[in-house]
Amino acid sequence: GLFSDETKGAIMTDFCALRAKSYSFILAGKEKIKAKGIRKHVVDNHMTFDDHKKCLFGVEKMDVNRENVSIRSFKHELMTIKTNKLTLNNFDDKRVILEDKIHTLAHGHYRIG
Repeated sequence: GLFSDETKGAIMTDFCALRAKSYSFILAGKEKIKAKGIRKHVVDNHMTFDDHKKCLFGVEKMDVNRENVSIRSFKHELMTIKTNKLTLNNFDDKRVILEDKIHTLAHGHYRIG
């Protein structure tokens, strides 16, 4: 689908998308990061635009797992559980990433294989 206008007409200077619903951009000198399924405090305090670029281009090994604490109910009993969540991941099962690591094609596209 198409992108919605999240910036209210302002111009992005940089954009980095790892996969669907996981991207970051720089707008008027400020970083904006969107990561579905990742808690807000992890996005705000532990993820940066540069981390997204390093993950996309594979510049260096990164620690991409973060501890996630949540409250869940099991058999009507509330419990606090800790899990390790993968925060940055450039694997996309819907698209084939081309050699430049920027352009992609959908699986089954006529130009693939």
